[in-house]
Amino acid sequence: MQQLFRSTTLWLMPYILLFSGLVWCIVELTFLRDDIIFQSDRLVVLNKLDNWAHQRPQTDDAQEKSVLFLSSSLGLVAANCADYKKYGQPDPNSQQAVIYSKFKCLDDQFAALMNQRTQTINLSNSAALISEDLLLAREALRLRGKPAMIILGIAPRDFLDHCTADYHRSRLAHILLTRLSPFWQPSKSFLENIDTVLCKIWPFYSQRVEHRNIIIQLTCEYFHRSPDLFLAAQTFKNPTNGSNTKKKEGVSTAGKAFSDETAEEEALVKYDNSYRDRYLPIDEKRWHIELDSLYEFIDLCDEQKIQLVIVGMPLTERNRKLLPAAFLKEYNTALKAATTGKPTVHFINLIDDPQFLISDYSDTVHLRSNGSKKLIEILIAEIKKGRWLQ
Repeated sequence: MQQLFRSTTLWLMPYILLFSGLVWCIVELTFLRDDIIFQSDRLVVLNKLDNWAHQRPQTDDAQEKSVLFLSSSLGLVAANCADYKKYGQPDPNSQQAVIYSKFKCLDDQFAALMNQRTQTINLSNSAALISEDLLLAREALRLRGKPAMIILGIAPRDFLDHCTADYHRSRLAHILLTRLSPFWQPSKSFLENIDTVLCKIWPFYSQRVEHRNIIIQLTCEYFHRSPDLFLAAQTFKNPTNGSNTKKKEGVSTAGKAFSDETAEEEALVKYDNSYRDRYLPIDEKRWHIELDSLYEFIDLCDEQKIQLVIVGMPLTERNRKLLPAAFLKEYNTALKAATTGKPTVHFINLIDDPQFLISDYSDTVHLRSNGSKKLIEILIAEIKKGRWLQ
């Protein structure tokens, strides 16, 4: 017992909790919260998830059904552009575009064409992979129970991306895996189990690394210092690119969250180069790992009796041509095989649908509001025809 009370770890814990509480107050009640959202936009989906889990239903209508929409930036931009065009929000130059988690235009079409009240939560996330979508779906089911339908928008990048962390190695995946694990595992140490418990009961704790990093960065900017040796070396080589570079007022350092305008050719060339880096060479190991995650996603929905609509998101011919023809054929064949034979799983392949014109895209992959309108109309028509939402 005396050794326990002499333990440095034990005496440090109150101070750690006090410090965490202080940081939480700072970032939640000051302008830092918006900076953190922009800096950790890959994790903002966790805020959307937790906010949705604690929301009370907007109506007492027992007939209103819950719909979960998951995708990469393809789905995120499509939903945001559609709602921005019709309702004037989310504003593309504000934090609202990053934290927005609705898909009101889709709900409107469910009501108008199917006479069905729905509430769609859009948990699409920039650069999401299928394995991360699966973890988000599992966490959504754990927090809120099963929805009536899950719509999963996919594209080849979701299975291949060279520019993302390895399987289950991203910060997002790490946090979700911790939250999904049991409260207490005998095989883990006491401190590891405490870490898991805190991540489950206090969402702020799971993002403590991001909060710490942004505070360090802002402090260093204030004092005109570099937060790490690499940036210090870069600043030494080129003083004009120092850490005191100012952000443009009202605009994220990462650029606009989305655009409803057609990009210039110069920007399209940059997108081509970016997707070459993401696609090529084809990572066969990653492709099969993410394909296995899709099979797990399908099995999850089949076990839970959740209607799953998988949408092969439309892409421009310019983007599709970056992929080897043999892989593109393998991709389409694999998706068709994965979605066949399950009564609760439905596949709508729009990857090369001729209904989508160049004018429907803001770049080589992301839909503008007019393209998003087409996407919604096709989606609702197929759901209504198949009577998938009863």
